[in-house]
Amino acid sequence: MTINLKRYALIYVTTVVVLMLVTTLLALAGITIPASLSTLLPAMMAAMVEGQRQAGTQQQPLGWGAAWKAAIPMTVCGVAVAFAASVLFVVVFGGETEIRIITTIGLSGWALVLSLIALVTYVCNAAFLRLGLNSQLKARAKAAAGK
Repeated sequence: MTINLKRYALIYVTTVVVLMLVTTLLALAGITIPASLSTLLPAMMAAMVEGQRQAGTQQQPLGWGAAWKAAIPMTVCGVAVAFAASVLFVVVFGGETEIRIITTIGLSGWALVLSLIALVTYVCNAAFLRLGLNSQLKARAKAAAGK
């Protein structure tokens, strides 16, 4: 299985931008959303769409072994995009508090945070790639059986 990393990154970034806009609009209304959503939702959306697109070339459901293997390049791409977006966000919108937090954590703290984000992204990528591909194959088989 060949993952289209450009499409994955584009969907990931688009989801991040839309999520930032929605979060800002909700904040104006006094509503907050969980911070973990910004880590999970982009990977979930991008992996699900990539799985649905892969169903065009795949004829068999995706097993867990293949999903874990395919999720590796997606995770590297997702973590790189998330890291770049975080740095850009702090540079553009970061205030004194955010910069103080960043310098307080230290290098080992950042390595731990990045490792946890990578692990969560990896699990989301594998699960939602598999879910997207398998659900698309089931929908196609159901549509073919109904004709």
